[in-house]
Amino acid sequence: FSSRRRHTRYWRDWSSDVCSSDLPSPDPDHWGVPGLTMAGLTAQLPAAMASLRETSRPGDPAAVLLLIGANDMLNAATAAAAPAALTTLLQTLDRLIAPGAPPLPVLLGTLPPLQPPTQTARVAADTLALNSWITGTAASLSTPRMAVQAVDLTTPLVGLLDAGGLHPTAQGYNAMADRWLLALQTSGLL
Repeated sequence: FSSRRRHTRYWRDWSSDVCSSDLPSPDPDHWGVPGLTMAGLTAQLPAAMASLRETSRPGDPAAVLLLIGANDMLNAATAAAAPAALTTLLQTLDRLIAPGAPPLPVLLGTLPPLQPPTQTARVAADTLALNSWITGTAASLSTPRMAVQAVDLTTPLVGLLDAGGLHPTAQGYNAMADRWLLALQTSGLL
C-alpha cells in the first residue's frame, strides 16, 4: 500500500500497534492479527483506540479501513452470527469516538472470495452472504459520529488468493491496495 501511496503523491503515516519490519515498505504499520475474529477485535478495540491516541496525534484516527471476518467465516457458528458481530463491533467503535470529533469515515471492505481447502462450499456461501449484507447495510450503520461505507474488495481479488484460498497473493495485495486507495480518493479523504 505504501508504494501505491507514493505514486499518488500522498503520504501519511499509518498508525497501529503492529509493525512488520520485514515488509518492503517505508511504513510497515498495520493492525492485522492472525486468527482475529470480529468478537476478538471488538474486545480489543478500546485498548487499540487508546493506543492510537497516545502514539499518533491527539484525537481519533482520520479514517478506519476495516477488513474483518475471514476467520469468522471458517467457523459455521461465528459465520452465522457475523452480521450481528459486525454491528456490535461498529457500535463499539462509535462509542469510542471522542465527543465533539468530526465524523469518522469507516471504509468497510467486503471479504475476498475465500476458498479454504475444507468446507469450501459452506465458507463460500457464508462469505457471499456476509458480503451482500455489508454492501446492502454499511451505509445504514452510519451514525452522527461515524460514516460507514462499503468497499468492494471481493471483485479485484477473484483468482488472486494463495494456494490456501484465504490470503491474497502479492498481486492480490496490490489489487486490494488499489481498491482501498480508490475508496479513499472517491470518499474525499485524499
